[in-house]
Amino acid sequence: MGAICMVSASTLLAQEPIKKQAFKGVIIHHADGKIEKSASIVWNEKFFSAIGSSSTDGALTVDGGDTLHVYPAFIDGLGTHGSPSAASAEKVDDPGNPSLSRAGIEPHRKPHLMWDAKKAKEFEAALAAGFGAANLALEGYMLPGSTDLAVMTNGTPLVIAPEIGQAAGFVNAPGGWRNGVYPSTLMGLMARYRQLWYDATALKAHIAGYEAGTIAEPPVRSQEHEAMFPYLDGSKKLFFVADESEDIERLFKLQDELGFSFVLVSGKEAYKKAEMLKARNIDVLASFSFDIKKEEKKKGKKDAVSDSTATDDVEDKEDEVEAVVEKKVDEAVVAFDKKAADARAAQLMNIRKLMDAGVNVGYASLGEKKGDFKKGVEAMLKAGYTEAELVKLLSHSTAKILMAADQLGQIKSGQMANFFVTDKEMSDKKAKILYTVSGGVLKDHRND
Repeated sequence: MGAICMVSASTLLAQEPIKKQAFKGVIIHHADGKIEKSASIVWNEKFFSAIGSSSTDGALTVDGGDTLHVYPAFIDGLGTHGSPSAASAEKVDDPGNPSLSRAGIEPHRKPHLMWDAKKAKEFEAALAAGFGAANLALEGYMLPGSTDLAVMTNGTPLVIAPEIGQAAGFVNAPGGWRNGVYPSTLMGLMARYRQLWYDATALKAHIAGYEAGTIAEPPVRSQEHEAMFPYLDGSKKLFFVADESEDIERLFKLQDELGFSFVLVSGKEAYKKAEMLKARNIDVLASFSFDIKKEEKKKGKKDAVSDSTATDDVEDKEDEVEAVVEKKVDEAVVAFDKKAADARAAQLMNIRKLMDAGVNVGYASLGEKKGDFKKGVEAMLKAGYTEAELVKLLSHSTAKILMAADQLGQIKSGQMANFFVTDKEMSDKKAKILYTVSGGVLKDHRND
């Protein structure tokens, strides 16, 4: 394991500046859709100092020849780059009353203290795909830990805002039916969230009373419960992963009962709850993954075979059974393909419907491979989203949701120098990223 370097924006500003760097003769695609041609970008150390037609005298300069395109670096609203693998399922003596960590409740864990150095290539791959920053989370279950906002700085994460939120989801404790523990059902998860909130609330009150002298008995301290204190009153937000509309509805009910604030992450069926999300002022960090899981297709075939071989009128007739099985499987494949096409079309329009409803929408990868991200962008462009819409969503809009719009998401004087340079417009399938700048650090990708 290794620790991610952590530094605040104020500390960055106070550091000794390095030589001024610049690009000139480039086409800047701003997050607001504005395009500047024959422009210059100048940054000093980690921050933009001049944008537009300013002189690059005295700067180490790359000349774009008025052909290169510059975009604000993408931001991953919730990614698991560099996270160690989730804990395995150990068998316990009392599965109905496991430890909090065995139940998947580990809100005290911090990504910047747990980065797996062996997974450094994940940061490098993200940078090469145009991502200059990410809200880093840990792999896990119900509550895997807090999240850290970091810039990539040449593929090495530099945390600029630690513990900005808490990753969460409706994820059963590991183990399945052999080594499973509570909570292992959706109902159990709902109950466990409630109990956690009540216990944390009680502990917070006990600590306050003990410190004030109104309670004599010292509290039994708990790092898991104390890590939840900032979320009890909504001071910080949960980054809650939920896709199905029924789960989003359950999340609303928990919010009403417990009073927490959250950002919805992934939300493939969020469009079904768009008006409610807007009314509740809930932001969405959407996924660009649009395919139904392959496991569902396999299950459909298996069920078809099972149904066919159980048919009474073809029992013990091998040829007839084979024909029925083949027909049933073909029907299952057709039904699946239609379901997948319908689901994909709905998911592609998910973000459009959310934006039309006035919901703030950004992006989250949730560990998605960068090759799949590129396919997702191509699918969205094909579905009618404009390049400018996607650039804004992937940069400034995501920065706003992460409460980091004053530092990230725009090519603007005073902001952190985070951008990438391509040989063609981003919407061109043949476009290649030639350079990236993250946290002011320039990396040449031309030989990648």
